[in-house]
Amino acid sequence: MFLRFRNITYSLALVLGMIPLKGIAQICNISVPATMVDATTGKFIPTIQPAMLHARINKDFLPVSEVERIRNFRVLLLVDGSGSMSVEGGAVLNKKETVQHIKEILDENLDHLPDGVQVAFGIFNKQVVFGNEFTSDPDRLHHIIPETIARLKSAGRGSTALLDAIHQGLAQFTPVRPGDTIVLLTDGEDNVSTHISEKELARELSRKGVRLFVLWVKDQSPAAFPWAAATATALSEFAERSGGTVYTYGVRNSAMLHDSKRTQLDQNDLNRFWNEEILSAYQIRFSFPSGTKNDQKWLLAVDPVANGGNKMAAEYPSRLEPCPVSTAVR
Repeated sequence: MFLRFRNITYSLALVLGMIPLKGIAQICNISVPATMVDATTGKFIPTIQPAMLHARINKDFLPVSEVERIRNFRVLLLVDGSGSMSVEGGAVLNKKETVQHIKEILDENLDHLPDGVQVAFGIFNKQVVFGNEFTSDPDRLHHIIPETIARLKSAGRGSTALLDAIHQGLAQFTPVRPGDTIVLLTDGEDNVSTHISEKELARELSRKGVRLFVLWVKDQSPAAFPWAAATATALSEFAERSGGTVYTYGVRNSAMLHDSKRTQLDQNDLNRFWNEEILSAYQIRFSFPSGTKNDQKWLLAVDPVANGGNKMAAEYPSRLEPCPVSTAVR
């Protein structure tokens, strides 16, 4: 279930590999989101302290100076409203009904938003439209959502500008603050984006500071959907660069969708994903040498004591962007 997480490790080599920042001409102070969960249950770990964490860059370990639980979230629910999301498919597989089932589970969560959570709505095909308002009021959301859908030309039909939609969705967060998140419901197809490339979007997600969580409605027939493998790779790259992840939800057949036991399991796990990952996170801060290369890969190391010795998994941005001049300290 949790293979989408990157593994996190901790060892005595931390002490031996620690970078002594004192005396380095210039260091960069960085703040990134991170979510740690139990690798078996998927439950958020609420007891993380700075001494339990280290950032690993190449063979060096850097201490984390501050860990702050994020209490306020702005979430943009961005829904793919293109024709490929409305394929009925008959008795074998029914994407339209699968998507509707996911939307119903999300609707229930929108009706019971925790304190500190605000939600906005957007929908796209080849066009992208937004409700242009974050609110914690479920009644207001139930007004904004159908009004926004009504402004999308040919809703449920047409081509898909997925990259453009994510790019424009990022622009809804100005200025960006901890907890800002996009939740994207899509099958991953893109055939008409013109404003940004995959590479440019990946870098923008690294820089922006907005987490991207993808609810990927995965088609089960590779022959019918040859773009699916490339989609999985691209969506994973986008999410990991932002500190989010991809939740894969395979297209169901009608019998599965009307199996009460199966649908309850699906609902429970999607609810867990919403509450324990999307709406649970820390903001962690650490420093690293300013000479570190651009787009630097790094790992987060967590002391097993943080979860009573049980295995953990984590979501955090996979790359470090160039140090902003304003955060560099001599």
